[in-house]
Amino acid sequence: MNWRKAFAVVGVGLVSLGAVFIVSTTWPLQRAGPLRPPDRHILTSYSHEYCPNCAPLPPRQFPACEVAPADTSREVTVDTSFPLTMTIKLRDSASCQDHVSISAPTFNIKPDSQSFDLPDKEGRQSETFTFLLEPQFDGNQLISINSDAGQYMMYYTVRPSEFVPSWMAPFIGPLLSVLGPTLTLPWWIERRQRRREQQNEKKKEIANRGGRLH
Repeated sequence: MNWRKAFAVVGVGLVSLGAVFIVSTTWPLQRAGPLRPPDRHILTSYSHEYCPNCAPLPPRQFPACEVAPADTSREVTVDTSFPLTMTIKLRDSASCQDHVSISAPTFNIKPDSQSFDLPDKEGRQSETFTFLLEPQFDGNQLISINSDAGQYMMYYTVRPSEFVPSWMAPFIGPLLSVLGPTLTLPWWIERRQRRREQQNEKKKEIANRGGRLH
């Protein structure tokens, strides 16, 4: 097998592999898992107990700190860490203290909790902090963020680990489909040249036979 045939075989293989990538990334039923549950946010509120003989109840009072996670992608991969950034800021009061902890049994978390005191030493009234999470199992997994301000229940779709990053997968199929036929070009050119040579030889044989008859 010469190098042209070897390239042609590799090219056919790449075309087949590209077709598999295209089907796997464009056929949603093949990749879709169970529907991810909706997130929940339970906001903590404080109020005095009801007393019929007491003065009218004051308005409901909310925690002095406001805690909110950053809006990020909810699709991650097993054994691939990703950041979860939290923003803590004053609501309406002059100062606040809060302790934010993350509960996620199917994740490795570093750190799993952090305390905040606002305003900080530099007088800033808000602060951001990033937790690092690494999923251990695929499927829809729950992350619970707990603080005095309330609770966030956030679901993530964790995909199995892949050799090709998920952002690259849609481009691999078309790339292989183009590269594969390109590698077969030398073989097609060689084959076409051989056909021309064979046709020329036949024409010469016919011409020689005609000349002998005369």
